[in-house]
Amino acid sequence: MDHQNTNLPPEEFSEFNAFNPKESFDVGNKKPPKNELPRQNKDGKRPSKKRWLAIVVTAAAVTMVSAAAVTAVMVYNHNQTFVQYDKKETVFVSESDSLNIHLISNDVIGTGMLFEDADILEAPDANAKVIHTLPAGSDLMIYEAVGDYLKVSDSQQMNRGYVLKEKVNTGALDFDETAVESEKKEDKKDDKKKKDESDKITTQTINPATDFPVNSSPYFIYVEKGSHTITIYGKDNDGKYTVPKRTFLTATGRTASLTPVGNFTISAKEKWHSWGKSYSPYCSKYYGGLFFHGPLYKETNFGTLYPNSVNQIGTNASSGCMRTSVQAAHFIYQFCWVGTNVKIVNGSPLGRYADKPSVASQYYDPATNRAPVAGIAFDSGNKTIKTGESFKATVIFTPEIASEKDCTWTTSNKNIATIKANGDTCTITGKSVGTALITATSVDGGYTASIKVTVTDSNTSETTSSTEPESSITSDISSESSSSQSTSDASSAQSSPDTSVTSAETSPSVPSETSSPTQTPDMETGD
Repeated sequence: MDHQNTNLPPEEFSEFNAFNPKESFDVGNKKPPKNELPRQNKDGKRPSKKRWLAIVVTAAAVTMVSAAAVTAVMVYNHNQTFVQYDKKETVFVSESDSLNIHLISNDVIGTGMLFEDADILEAPDANAKVIHTLPAGSDLMIYEAVGDYLKVSDSQQMNRGYVLKEKVNTGALDFDETAVESEKKEDKKDDKKKKDESDKITTQTINPATDFPVNSSPYFIYVEKGSHTITIYGKDNDGKYTVPKRTFLTATGRTASLTPVGNFTISAKEKWHSWGKSYSPYCSKYYGGLFFHGPLYKETNFGTLYPNSVNQIGTNASSGCMRTSVQAAHFIYQFCWVGTNVKIVNGSPLGRYADKPSVASQYYDPATNRAPVAGIAFDSGNKTIKTGESFKATVIFTPEIASEKDCTWTTSNKNIATIKANGDTCTITGKSVGTALITATSVDGGYTASIKVTVTDSNTSETTSSTEPESSITSDISSESSSSQSTSDASSAQSSPDTSVTSAETSPSVPSETSSPTQTPDMETGD
């Protein structure tokens, strides 16, 4: 079903149609059963025909008012369905669920977002007058490219002027004529790869100029189930979606019926969507409970990736959603505003092609280009050393490619063991007989790991290493009153959970994406 011309998303559209005011009229006009006396007045007489007519008219009026109220509430709820995110947690991700294509004028050729605070200039010149200054994370409309500058305005089409290209996140797209021609040439280079998909091509024909519905969005999303691709199209000089901008690989439904074909629209956004036992980032709803979304993660942290969910991209592996790379999901989430048209077809009429994303790339959040820390642990167990001896302890980060490998360090008793920190390593020296707890806290995420260091008299004890679990650390350590701290930088340690986080990379398989009890039956239910 094509819902693109409705003001309600598909699930609410169905609910709205289910409400039938006529049913109330029919109930009011039903005659009483033969064995039941008609209602009488207080004086024992039957109501007159005029009285019955007044009752029916009153009932009809009440029903119509109720219907209007229900409709108003439903439309109001539609406007309130978008989740608002904490700006502190999404510095480089806009509240894109509130960005609607109705804000976009016809001369807009793209959308973007500021990487940093930027001046909007009156002309494409560094010495030009500053019209306005916009903060990092501001959403932009892009009108044209002029040398090193883009002509832009904010999302309300105010403060139109020029800003340096390097300060605008466009999803790696360029908008000058040279770049457009380059994109067309790159697309032609894929012809051989497209021919390799010829066995999947159906007799269905697609002409972007006539078959892609046009609206004010600068982008159109085209999905081929046969080639497992998502292609983002931009507009040509005639305002038609004929210019392929990017093509991404995607997983589709395990069976043909799970992923519907037809014309749809992006109706809502979620930065993270829960499947019950796993999460996916940058979700853009296009029909019912179906989304364009990134791979699966154990937690709402890019460092907890389930690698097999990436390996399945490019196959029939989902429960109907478009599970794609986090880069593709982020592009749609950030730059394809609510109301953007989507077309899904069987086969691969246009023979699109895309490479499979690497597992390593899916640990990075494309909004910040960082791989966050998901947990830390020491490279060795508890340690016994002699007074005067030293050893170096090193922290292992999960994932291994985490962007910020830095820690703060503490000792529970500096009179027993001292520390000299250097990022993810620390030199520990025994000072006097006793036991001390050495704790590392990751600067990114505030995750902690600890080891127990036992210091013995240099004349009576041998140095040993133990794999004793942290849970066996005795209470005498916590009773130590003296504590010191050494950090590898000026920042203080962040608060963190007491329990360590196990790397999702060690999981041999993708977990079930079972829906929570509050989810509707048409939500993605897992592999």
